[in-house]
Amino acid sequence: MKMKLEFPAKIIRKPIVSEICLNTGVLINLERVNIEATWATMIVDVEEKIEEVTRAFEEKGVEVEILEEPIRRDDGRCVHCGICSSICAMGVFSFGEDYKVEMDPSRCIVCKNCIELCPTGALEIY
Repeated sequence: MKMKLEFPAKIIRKPIVSEICLNTGVLINLERVNIEATWATMIVDVEEKIEEVTRAFEEKGVEVEILEEPIRRDDGRCVHCGICSSICAMGVFSFGEDYKVEMDPSRCIVCKNCIELCPTGALEIY
């Protein structure tokens, strides 16, 4: 399950992710991290104990948003040009046997490259 974590400035320098991994026994895969002077945002993937991990982050002062489907496509706007598949390093997009773009949203790390390059605006972040 993908989660978006937002850290306020006062806790950016604390090893919160490490602590939660140790305390819960759950491995947390960091997929995208953006740290600035006054805030930090992470997209992480957690495969088990979702409620326990969510609660642990929230108790530390981290805002948690569950990303059930991190990226969506409007099939009415998609022309299956494949630009998304050429830019996506994570393999979210591929061509199917019918030469239409297929997608696996679970692979998305919310880098937004595909959204910025989609000529028809068919893609959006959840």
